[in-house]
Amino acid sequence: MPKIKLSNAATNLNVAQSTIIEFLQKKGITIDNNPNARIEEDAYALLEKEFSDDKEQKAKADSLLSER
Repeated sequence: MPKIKLSNAATNLNVAQSTIIEFLQKKGITIDNNPNARIEEDAYALLEKEFSDDKEQKAKADSLLSER
């Protein structure tokens, strides 16, 4: 998996960009406060593990919308 943009990660995980930046900084990973900043694969894996519940909630909401 190539590096992913911060804005795409926020959309995919259903969390704010500032939340991602704050979480990564607590883990010792520096990232620019720029929507086009790139996130390494290992850092994205940490994000997926931490915010998987938010991602699942978004998927459920999307499926409910598509049913209508």
